[in-house]
Order: sequence, then C-alpha cells, then structure tokens
Amino acid sequence: MVVVPEAKRELLMEVEVADFIGWWLYYLVVTVGMVRVVKGLMWVGVVVLCRRFRRNSGDEEQEEDGKV
Repeated sequence: MVVVPEAKRELLMEVEVADFIGWWLYYLVVTVGMVRVVKGLMWVGVVVLCRRFRRNSGDEEQEEDGKV
C-alpha cells in the first residue's frame, strides 16, 4: 500500500483525499480483523486452560470422596 502513492506520482496522477480515506479504511479493517483473531486465540487458550483446571480439580474431589 505504501507503493501506491509513489506509483501515482510516477504516472503524474494526484493523490487525492479519497485515496487516503480508502487506505485508512483498509488499515482500519485489517486492524479490526487482527484484533478479532488475537481475541479468538486468547479465548481458545482460556477454554483449554479451564478444561485442564476443571479436570484436575474434578480428580481431587473424587479422591476426597473416596477417602471419606
């Protein structure tokens, strides 16, 4: 995307406000997408860790029930 303004200058075309708005929207969409991907990965990590924690705490409860 950085090359586009240089290419327009070489072709003697002006870089207009609409170009900057388009680039801004593009980078905004990319940023929002990356945030969603990171949040999704964090959610998967939390789910995996919670399942491991539940399994470990569930095993301890069963052992305590057997001792009584």
